[in-house]
Amino acid sequence: MNHWTAARSALEDAQDGRAKIQVPATRDLIVQMGKTLRHIEPHNPSACLVCGTEVQRDWSALADQWEAQANQYAEIDQMDREISRLATMEESRRRVATNLVDNYKAISEKFASQPPAPDNSLLGEIAAAQKALSEAAFVKNEWKKVRDQQSIVKEARVEHRDLSNLKDDCRSAMDALVKNSVTAFEQAVQAHLPDSDDFRLVLGDKSVSMGFVRDGVLHTALSGAEWARLTLAVASAQLRLAQHSGPVVVTPKERAWDPDTLAASMRALSDAPGQVLLLSPIKPKGRLPKGWTLVEVG
Repeated sequence: MNHWTAARSALEDAQDGRAKIQVPATRDLIVQMGKTLRHIEPHNPSACLVCGTEVQRDWSALADQWEAQANQYAEIDQMDREISRLATMEESRRRVATNLVDNYKAISEKFASQPPAPDNSLLGEIAAAQKALSEAAFVKNEWKKVRDQQSIVKEARVEHRDLSNLKDDCRSAMDALVKNSVTAFEQAVQAHLPDSDDFRLVLGDKSVSMGFVRDGVLHTALSGAEWARLTLAVASAQLRLAQHSGPVVVTPKERAWDPDTLAASMRALSDAPGQVLLLSPIKPKGRLPKGWTLVEVG
């Protein structure tokens, strides 16, 4: 009986300590943010991966801050495991105490059906059984407290499930935001490319790939002229999305343009923000696109 009382007391102390600790609903989100920023840190991006806005951040410091917040919940998880272990031990010892009470009742019923006899050993058993009965009554009252604590644990499990659902919702929302941002960026870049180019941006777990799709396959190993068209379009899209209002001059390195591609690229870049300078040893095919000025050197 004393073993059961000690186990019950240890369980109550652990549960009281746990009840005093308030865990915010965003705990799981904080933990995931720490992991996400630690993945981002090696790349040291100069722009927000969601909206594309240029930023200057110390990604390592941000990851340290979020991880420090997440680490404070490790002790809470350890407390929950300890409470589960104590609850199992308390239940086992409660069953032992219940068996003692049942044995006492069996002895009492047997004694009541027999005439009393001056047997000192039997009197000793009765005294012990009476003591067990008193302790059993105490156990019954204390067991009610345990049942109340079990109700609290059940409510905590429901709250945990709700928080898990919240985590999944947040993750889905973030995925949707990133997907929409990628689509918007692709459309902005495509607006400054010839119709023959099909631009795609692909986000991997730890990488970003961009290039042109041909026959359903993304090609990232581009020719000189293709790479010049891509970088010009990406720069123009970034300037437009960032709503840059200062002076801008965009010019790629001289590449081996062919007349058709050069003309198509110039038409696609006619409304690019800022001043676009293209160097080419050959002229574009056909009439010079509107808004461009041809300067011949040599």
